[in-house]
Amino acid sequence: MNKFNKLLVCLALLAPFAASAAVYEFTPYDLSLVYSNKDKVSLAYSSYRYNFNGDYSASLGGGQTGESFADTNVYTLGLHKQLTDKLDISAQVYDPYNLNVSHQEGFYDGTKALIETQSLALTFKYQLNESYSLIAGPTINKTSGNMTINSNIASVSANQTPGSVPSIEADFGSDTALGYLAGAALEIPDIALRASLVYQSKVDHSFDVTETSDIILSNTGGATDTAKSGSDFSLPQAIIFDFQTGIAEGTLLTFSAQWREWSDQVISTSVAGELASYDKDAMTYKLGIARQFNDEVAAYIQYVHEERLEDDVNPLAPNDGYRGIFLASSFLVNDINLIAAYEYAMAKDVVDEMGTEFEDNVIQGVTLMAEYYF
Repeated sequence: MNKFNKLLVCLALLAPFAASAAVYEFTPYDLSLVYSNKDKVSLAYSSYRYNFNGDYSASLGGGQTGESFADTNVYTLGLHKQLTDKLDISAQVYDPYNLNVSHQEGFYDGTKALIETQSLALTFKYQLNESYSLIAGPTINKTSGNMTINSNIASVSANQTPGSVPSIEADFGSDTALGYLAGAALEIPDIALRASLVYQSKVDHSFDVTETSDIILSNTGGATDTAKSGSDFSLPQAIIFDFQTGIAEGTLLTFSAQWREWSDQVISTSVAGELASYDKDAMTYKLGIARQFNDEVAAYIQYVHEERLEDDVNPLAPNDGYRGIFLASSFLVNDINLIAAYEYAMAKDVVDEMGTEFEDNVIQGVTLMAEYYF
């Protein structure tokens, strides 16, 4: 990597800290940690602010949903260590999935969906030679969830008059399950070229669900308003292609494409029935340029495009596809690399299953990160 120092390469790979939007994808797996050429530890804080609401159709009484997404803050931890001349290990703690929907007004008022996955990924990289490397390792994934369907949505879903069916709360608790990832890369260090292909396995979860509703109270003759059952669903498998190359002295071009199999996921419970399912798989594309100004300062800009999955979205996850700009800059002080990043994402206009329109919605994110090389 004769013309590209570690500052530029790490900055160009900061893009994984940008939040995704397909269904409830959030912080993606960070390849920069795996391919780091220095031992390091990193800490990142990301804060995302949503300006996201919908307009009800006249048949639902008109008006707006109010803010449909709660603002979200996440931390990401990373560690990379070279064990031998050929073997490295990296560990990262991150939130690959995060959904926090809470409709505030009108027909959907009180409807909520909270799903969060926290993952620990341990990845080994084996350098076959200067040009080829292999990576593999397990992931430990803890997912929790809670959903509330208000009386109006529960009634319409049952083909009844709005308000006639009681609301339903489904508490999924939490479950921890294992997954894995594996991949390979081709590298030409002199021009900072690397092309990698990574497979992430699906993660099979099994939840003990507790549902609470006056429906249950009625069906049990007043004995209890809760019911317990099991619910299984999987976090989707994915294939990630990541590419970078030098195009001029001190300048990198980056590109990535990700496929994630959302069409295989169905979330359901014994009382509420089917809560979520998806028609298509997600495709996300990212194109960026990084520029190194001197030995201490670099900057990065990236365009992100994500295709839509659904013709009609779910009120529990009314985001589907987006386009955005990601900006980042870094400053190296001795062995400490300080990074600041900003993301502006415009959600694609969508209509949900009940005719509510979500248009002109925006997500903004800020990330502050520190890396220490040792």
